Amino acid sequence: MTDTMISHPIFEALRDSPDICVCTVLRKSSRAVTQMYEKILEPSGMTITQFSVLAALYYARSIPMKKLAQRLVMDRTTLTRTLSPLEQRKLVMFEDDPKDLRTRKVNLTVEGLEALVSALPYWKQAQEKMIAGLSEDLWRQLRSMLQLSVDVATAKSHPTSTESSGEK
Repeated sequence: MTDTMISHPIFEALRDSPDICVCTVLRKSSRAVTQMYEKILEPSGMTITQFSVLAALYYARSIPMKKLAQRLVMDRTTLTRTLSPLEQRKLVMFEDDPKDLRTRKVNLTVEGLEALVSALPYWKQAQEKMIAGLSEDLWRQLRSMLQLSVDVATAKSHPTSTESSGEK
């Protein structure tokens, strides 16, 4: 091992701007917010991801796994890992789609709804803490900007700079 530091001019130029990467900043924010929600939700025995999945199932009712994964912007493997403990606790159930046996639908069970309702006060507490720290107005703006970032990343809108300039 040598005492000589390796360096590169591009990274040296960015040394005073460690948060210049959009993804890094979003991931830091996401981890911090997730940790706060997880801590507050802990008494419910549910993670924020599980809560979000159950809430999505409440509104979607009997949704194919692929469509649920798309709605949550989650890959199917991660969704399967999230659903597994929920299925073990009988909070969700799977059924084959009679129109297409290759498709599995996910359903919220009565126990799942009860767990979701039980977790709701904890979620509301976390939500209120975040909104109080941000303000209602800033939260509305942030929510809009975050949705835009999802749309851009999933190519739902806003062409890339090369697309908009006509480059190929």
